[in-house]
Amino acid sequence: MEELEIFEVSPDGKVMKKMRCVICGGDDIKEKEVEEEIRVRNDIVLVPAKAMVCMKCGERYYDRKTMMNLEIVKYKIEKKQLEVETIGDVLKILEAK
Repeated sequence: MEELEIFEVSPDGKVMKKMRCVICGGDDIKEKEVEEEIRVRNDIVLVPAKAMVCMKCGERYYDRKTMMNLEIVKYKIEKKQLEVETIGDVLKILEAK
């Protein structure tokens, strides 16, 4: 996958400075394939998605289309309309020592 440089575009179409991370201020932000975690009841479902990721702190940025897709996937999982595969267990500590 080719690396994309991100620039802001003004309302009149002019290219402006590079996008900066709102968490760390970093400007090294690249498009990556990620696995987003969606919680459904007591389960966590890993969903492949494209995101812009800050290479300094890991903060993720999703476009509207990806966010809509993640919402649709969550809805379909809740309604048992998507097949999922068990890949491990989630464990919880019953008593902290």
